[in-house]
Amino acid sequence: MFKIILFGVAVVGLLVFTPLGQPFKDHVLSVINPAITERKVVADLQQNLTTLSKTINDSKFQKMSAPEQLKKLNSMVGDASTLANIAQETATKSDITAGISTLIQKIIPSSNACPTP
Repeated sequence: MFKIILFGVAVVGLLVFTPLGQPFKDHVLSVINPAITERKVVADLQQNLTTLSKTINDSKFQKMSAPEQLKKLNSMVGDASTLANIAQETATKSDITAGISTLIQKIIPSSNACPTP
């Protein structure tokens, strides 16, 4: 029995206190609060758009041939589009979560509510 408890503590320790557990923690947090994922995706999208702007104004980019420029731009716009889609999906999940929360609050009164006699 002690070995099982020790194993459980070791697994939890790995998941909480090491980089190996970071994806697990991120997933759990995103399930609990989808807004965390939404903020991260929006920040990534903003960074992607900043990089796109810097690339367009870069002298190396200006010296590329037109097909190379087009290929690079299409790749960067595709990445930005993917991030925008992820943000949209996350926002939809947040809306669903908020809707379910509101529904539960309507069905189950809060503890502050006065009981009816």
